[in-house]
Amino acid sequence: MTEITVNAAKIARLAYGYELMFRAIAEIAGTSGGSTQWFTQMGIEVQKRVDPLWKLLEDSNDPKPGDCLSQHVPFAEWAAHTERKAEALEHWRQEVGKLHSQIATLTEEQDRIERNRDMWKGQVERQAEQIQEMREALRPFAKVAALDIGEDEVDADLFRPMTQHNHAPRLTVGDLRKARAVFGGSSDA
Repeated sequence: MTEITVNAAKIARLAYGYELMFRAIAEIAGTSGGSTQWFTQMGIEVQKRVDPLWKLLEDSNDPKPGDCLSQHVPFAEWAAHTERKAEALEHWRQEVGKLHSQIATLTEEQDRIERNRDMWKGQVERQAEQIQEMREALRPFAKVAALDIGEDEVDADLFRPMTQHNHAPRLTVGDLRKARAVFGGSSDA
C-alpha cells in the first residue's frame, strides 16, 4: 500500500484544478447548444459512483462556482484529523506489540519457573523418602537412648547394650546395616 501525504498546498492545487475543469465544462455546456441535461445526468451518475467516505459535506458535489476552493480548508482539517488518528492508531499498534512481547517473555519465564518448581518438587519428594528411611534406620537406636540411658549418664560414658537390664529391644546386625545403608553404605558415616 502506498503512503499518501496530504498537505494544504496539494489540496489547494487540486481544488484550483477542479475549479478550472468545472469552468471549462460550464463553457462547453453553455456553447454546445441549448440543453445542459446531458452534463447534469453525467454529474449525477458520477456522484452515485463516488465513495461516500470521500464526500466532505452532503452538498459538496453540487455544482456551484467557487465551491471547490472553499472546500479545501475543511478537507485539509479532515485530512489532518485523519492523520492524527492514524498516528494514534500506529502508536497503539506499537504498544500492543510491546505487550505481546512482554506476554511472550512472561510466558517463557512462567514455563521456566514451573519446570524449576517440578524439579524441586521431585527433589523434595526424594529427600522426604530418604529422611523417612533414615528415621526408620535410627528408630532402634532412639529406643535404646530413650529406655536404657539414664539422666545421670554423661555423653562420654560407654554404653554396654544387650544385658538383661535393658528395656529397649535388642539391636541387631540388620539394624546396624540399615543405619550404614542410609549413609550410602560408606564406612565414613
